[in-house]
Amino acid sequence: MGESPLTEDSTFVVKESVIIDFICAAVFTAMAISALMYDNNIDSGNRLFIKSLGFCIIPAIWFLKRGIQNKTSFAINKTGIYFYKNFVTDWQHFKTAYVTQKEITGSVSDNFILVVEYYKDGESGFFKRTFPLSATQDKADEEIMAAINFFAKLSKGY
Repeated sequence: MGESPLTEDSTFVVKESVIIDFICAAVFTAMAISALMYDNNIDSGNRLFIKSLGFCIIPAIWFLKRGIQNKTSFAINKTGIYFYKNFVTDWQHFKTAYVTQKEITGSVSDNFILVVEYYKDGESGFFKRTFPLSATQDKADEEIMAAINFFAKLSKGY
């Protein structure tokens, strides 16, 4: 099912993918259950390893909770940008936004971040905030930037 186009009164919402959260919860739960039900007729070193897999229930619960809550990561609308319901900036104080990759030594995954630059009343210069963009979000980086550009231009009357 396609997304509806952005309008002046719409809100662009980015959430974590519920499907990925539930799949991860199921995998971790299966690992924990299989470890706890494993046959005890093995040597003590391997038994300890197998039983320690029972701790997989902790991330299973975390992913399940995250999937059920299905929180909104970003909300972008005509009033401004919000991150987990916290107001970041309005369009009158907005300077620019861009996506970049944060270099983390030894990291094998992409570490994309959204950088938002904005002004504050009574303060000189501009401020910069960074927000993580995960691979499990239900919208692509390009879609997020398109929504920001749409509402920024809308606020300027373009």
